[in-house]
Amino acid sequence: MIKLLDSGYDKEEGVSYVTIETEIGNFDGYAFLHPEDEMIESSFLGCEIAEYRATIEYFKKKLRTLNIEIKTLENLRKDFKNTYKEDYHDCEILERRMEQKLIQKKEYEMIIYSLKKSIDLKVDNRIEVLKKFDKKKE
Repeated sequence: MIKLLDSGYDKEEGVSYVTIETEIGNFDGYAFLHPEDEMIESSFLGCEIAEYRATIEYFKKKLRTLNIEIKTLENLRKDFKNTYKEDYHDCEILERRMEQKLIQKKEYEMIIYSLKKSIDLKVDNRIEVLKKFDKKKE
């Protein structure tokens, strides 16, 4: 479970930051306001992007751990195949576990991809909303 520990926006520096707590540790995320984006400045958007980035770091860490588990299972499978040769088919539990880990890996990769896309969409949506707002003013 992910729990928000801290968040804030430093207007002078143009930096939003977030710290999240998870079952595997705390993760920080940052969003920096670029000079060309000053017209869309939003502490809420900045903190949201920072939170997405902290969450991405969390899933990257989980993915790294999962890759180690997969590599270990692959080595175990190789050892079993070399040792048991034609009797290897009896290792169904190992094969099921490998399949589960590979599915989980794809899920983590998709979550990371989705979070990155969400960041892009949030910025694009903010720009569109501000454009519509400016048109209504005219």
